[in-house]
Amino acid sequence: MLDNIDFNVNEGEFIGVLGPNGAGKTSLLKCLYRAVLPSSGNIFVFNQPLNSLSIKQCAKTIAVVTQQAPECFGLSVLDVVSLGLLPHKTLFESASQQDKLFIDECLERVGLLDKKLTDFSILSGGQQQRALLAKALVQRPKILLLDEPTAHLDIQYQVQVLSLLKAQKCTVIASFHDLNLASHYSDKIVLLNKGKQVAVGTPTEVLTSSFIEDVYHVDAQVSLENNIPYVRYDYEGGNDVR
Repeated sequence: MLDNIDFNVNEGEFIGVLGPNGAGKTSLLKCLYRAVLPSSGNIFVFNQPLNSLSIKQCAKTIAVVTQQAPECFGLSVLDVVSLGLLPHKTLFESASQQDKLFIDECLERVGLLDKKLTDFSILSGGQQQRALLAKALVQRPKILLLDEPTAHLDIQYQVQVLSLLKAQKCTVIASFHDLNLASHYSDKIVLLNKGKQVAVGTPTEVLTSSFIEDVYHVDAQVSLENNIPYVRYDYEGGNDVR
């Protein structure tokens, strides 16, 4: 359940969505890619109501990488990533040579070019996540939505994937559990708690000790490193579980 959510996103911004478990991060993203229809209010995409877009228009505009990889038994990594072409093709139109080169380029960006003929279903969770990111890049979206894109990745690929996303020319909206990753890569942060919007602003404006304590119920010290907030937690005892 979401209530009183109201924020603007400028074209090309990287938006980090933060909040504890159950805060509404995934629900918000589902509203943005029309998996859930809001009971009230409006979502506008490039000044058009989101619900006015056709399925194909929506797929050309918005790409999504969810937490849970779909079951793709019998499909290779190449097959899965190639699905990103569908919004741009007619029913029986095949991939061009230029398309194939772009697919290889996207696979190389996520470090999976050598796995492109591998069965998608036997990849690790992190590899599947990166393959689905490559599929989203092949889609050439104007808006890229990601639900915890670093959840299954080790540190090397967390940095690689987030740096890749930051370099994209599209708008990125991603949910995070790691406050410091969100702080480093986000232009703006939306902080949620219990389905409500707590704060919206730059990382410096949102990632304050008081907001973190109110939302996460932990003691935190926030310092600036190269003008980026860095959060340190008090691990000595902590507060009672609430």
